[in-house]
Amino acid sequence: MTSLEFAYPKWSFLFWLITAFAGALLFLILRSSTNLNRFIAPAMQQRLVRSLSKPRRIAVLVLTYVSLLLLLAAMMRPQYGGTVQQLSAVQSQIMVCLDVSKSMLAEDVVPNRLRRAKAEIDTLLSLLDPSQQVGLMVFAGKASLVSPLTTDHAFLRLLLKDVGPHSVGLGGTKIGDALRQSTDAFRTAGDINRLVLLVTDGEDHDSFPVEA
Repeated sequence: MTSLEFAYPKWSFLFWLITAFAGALLFLILRSSTNLNRFIAPAMQQRLVRSLSKPRRIAVLVLTYVSLLLLLAAMMRPQYGGTVQQLSAVQSQIMVCLDVSKSMLAEDVVPNRLRRAKAEIDTLLSLLDPSQQVGLMVFAGKASLVSPLTTDHAFLRLLLKDVGPHSVGLGGTKIGDALRQSTDAFRTAGDINRLVLLVTDGEDHDSFPVEA
């Protein structure tokens, strides 16, 4: 797109309505002034008729007309320039299931388990094909969906930086619950590959992950 275009050109007919309305008002302003001069002398009009002078009324009309045209242009959403990007079809869906329990704050790896896991996931996101949909589920004593499946990997990486034990607020390690919610979050349409990437350091607390 290299020329000026409008996202909603269907509103262009309002231009003629606004112009016709403004023209009619201008005609009435000019005609009312002429009719008034027939009956009242110009010197007496200032005393008997309190209203804006004709030039001021015309100025108000012009400003109103221009304002309506600008509003119409905003409604039509003018667009200039830009590029056309062809997106490839979704190839796979990946739900990252990250353990954010307090045990992940252990510093037996540098800087700690959680930050190390987040760094590895961030690296993975940077290597994935843009067509791959990725979601983020965090869990501890319960599971919480941070991001549904999306191809916006950059936004997902921003969300990943902020997750932690506060994202769930309940201690424990309910791996089974997290896996069940992760599989439920997949979009069923289309014949594509689906994968749950489980990142955890702990034992399950009676949530039956094998059955999930």
